[in-house]
Amino acid sequence: MGEAKFFTVTTNAVQNVSRGKIAIQGILWHNDHTSTMFMQIFDVIAGNVVLGTTVPTTVLQLGADQVKDFPFWDAVFQTAFSFAITDTRSGSTAAGTHDVTVVVQ
Repeated sequence: MGEAKFFTVTTNAVQNVSRGKIAIQGILWHNDHTSTMFMQIFDVIAGNVVLGTTVPTTVLQLGADQVKDFPFWDAVFQTAFSFAITDTRSGSTAAGTHDVTVVVQ
């Protein structure tokens, strides 16, 4: 079992989970908002991400007021692991409060 890292996200700031190579076991996300939100995930250090410009490695989608576990099966990110929650798949606008737990190897 890996280490759990908990984040409460209230802005569109990119969250840095790890600098350097890391294996991700899964993400538990609670979207406490009245509309669907998107988690943009990057294999880039948070400080180097420009939301709306930097292309995410992958994007997760979660409906309004839902909780979901997204298994990653030890997916390896080579450079870093960072994420941001936005109101569109590739946008830069945040909304609401989100609780996110990332389990790392």
